Amino acid sequence: MTTILVVDDLATDRSLVSGLLEQNVDWTVHLAANGVEALDQLMDDTPDVVITDMMIPGMNGLELVKQAKAAFPFIPVILMTQQVSEEFAVQMLHRGAAGYVRKCDLACDLVKTIDYVLIAA
Repeated sequence: MTTILVVDDLATDRSLVSGLLEQNVDWTVHLAANGVEALDQLMDDTPDVVITDMMIPGMNGLELVKQAKAAFPFIPVILMTQQVSEEFAVQMLHRGAAGYVRKCDLACDLVKTIDYVLIAA
């Protein structure tokens, strides 16, 4: 059973992502509304993958990647973002993100990206 932690401050986006992921019966989805809550959940029940929005309260997604990777270097973190330039994508990957998905492409790309990340892990 694969456990996925989804971090997004918008309840509608958490619900959307959770709905996409829960179609796979082998995946269990946990939710967090901000980076602090996500780090607490990482300590309590370590997931196999973290998916985080780039813009979350308290710390942005890149800061969450940095802190999560420092404490749990083997947990892949995937960023969700509205827009991605090539420069920004490189910056995300250099800071430790395992990948990223544009929010407008979630339905098409999120599950596929998670599968790729899990295979590579």
